[in-house]
Parts: sequence; structure tokens; C-alpha cells
Amino acid sequence: MSERHVKTYDSLLVINYLIKRATELRLPSMNITKAQKLMYCVYGVLLGKFNYRISNETPETGKHGPVFPRALRSMNALGFAEYRLEAVEFGDDLDLPSDYKALFDDALKLFGKYSAEQLCRWTCEKGSPWSLLSSGGVVLHEQMDDEAILNYFKENVLA
Repeated sequence: MSERHVKTYDSLLVINYLIKRATELRLPSMNITKAQKLMYCVYGVLLGKFNYRISNETPETGKHGPVFPRALRSMNALGFAEYRLEAVEFGDDLDLPSDYKALFDDALKLFGKYSAEQLCRWTCEKGSPWSLLSSGGVVLHEQMDDEAILNYFKENVLA
């Protein structure tokens, strides 16, 4: 079976689409931290299932778990309420195959029911890619390894 070529998107487009879909799916209590953790979860699920990097920005080790720094800076600059309004109103659709979009939504529904705090705890659990690379939160601002994320999601989420 041959691999499909699917476009990788700018992290700002991905986070905008994620916020727009989360709003349409009526996910509870969205904030910057939760949006960042959901983006990591979507990134990991798509990587684990299809070996597909949805974003051209790789997550890094942040103080409270994986973050996409460029998307994070953009959300912090506007404030989440304003960023969310713009994402919902102007957020672009991503040109993804239907099975990728379905998995994107499934990941949002699965992880979106958890609070930002719960998602932070889960992404920082001992043995997680963040925990291993950051030495439990000691080494920050390091790019996370896609292979470690892929394997973690394959074994712990998609299994």
C-alpha cells in the first residue's frame, strides 16, 4: 500500500481549525493551555495512526507539558477570548482526507472532555515523551521527537 501525500500545515492554521472544531463540537472549558494540549493530542494521534505530521511546528517541552511555541505566542499575544473569536469566525478548513478529519474530530472528542489540568497531568506522566525528554520537567524548550510521540500514541491511545 502506498503512502498518501497529505499537506502539512502551519501551526497557526492547525490551532485555528482546532479551536473552530472544538467550538462546533461544544467541547467544555477551552483555554490556551487546553488548546495547546489538544493540539498535541491531535498531533500524536495522527502521527500514531497515519505517520502524518499535521503541523510544520514540532512540539517542544514546556513547563506544563508539550507546547507549540509559535501558536502559543500568537494566542498569548491576543488573549484567548479574542483569539478564539477570530479562530471561530475566520478559521480555515484544513484540506485533509476524510479519514484524517474523522480521526482529528475523534481525538478532540476523546481528549476534549478533560480539563486543561487533567491534560497537563496526562501529557507529563512518567514515561511520556515529555517526561523522558525533559527529565521530568528539568530540561525545557527542547524539540520533542516525533518517533517517541508516534510510539507513545500507538501504544497508549490507539492500541
